[in-house]
Amino acid sequence: MRDGLDFKCIHLFQRDRDNCQVINSPDEMLNLIGPNRGPAEAVVFYFEVNLKIRGEEPAMDMIFSRTLVNENYPLDAWTKKQEVSSWLSTLEFSYRSVHYAVEATVGIKILRGPRFLHGSLIASTSEEPSEMVLYDSERWGAHTKVAVDGSVNLPRCLVILREDEDLFLKVCVFGRRHRRAKPNTIVLTVEHSDRSFDIKLGCYHLQVTVSWSGILLP
Repeated sequence: MRDGLDFKCIHLFQRDRDNCQVINSPDEMLNLIGPNRGPAEAVVFYFEVNLKIRGEEPAMDMIFSRTLVNENYPLDAWTKKQEVSSWLSTLEFSYRSVHYAVEATVGIKILRGPRFLHGSLIASTSEEPSEMVLYDSERWGAHTKVAVDGSVNLPRCLVILREDEDLFLKVCVFGRRHRRAKPNTIVLTVEHSDRSFDIKLGCYHLQVTVSWSGILLP
């Protein structure tokens, strides 16, 4: 994605051949990793798509989708969906404009427990019930690293919401036997004055942090 702030790419999805996503069904969603900052107001927004199907070797890779989608500003306040066909695919885009927006950067740290987080971290807001997956050990597995201090490297950590919305974070963990165990779940209601939560969930003692910032205008 590109906006009018600096026209640099805001990656929403980016993988190489050694870390490709396996698609098992026609309606499966891409595991987004972005945005890494909130898009600013612009005359036109651009969504650039360049997806490939991995072959047995690089020379055998095939173009799956390659297209450019543009959307004029201002966008509607409700979610917009559109289908775009190119090459071997038809993709459905779903997006909406967030007016008077702020950024919430989410982090999670293992204070005590196994040194790999078996579970998921999912965000939603009081106005947008659609789930935003920030972490899921089933999707990212061994590619997700834990730092020496216990900080989990979230593939996606930024949530954009309106300044008067509440942020909901659903933390779900599994026991040492992973999926065979019953999951433990807690939903945190995060207001703009909240910065940190210490929670005990299953065999984990976790710290969830949230830092807030405004979105720059060009």
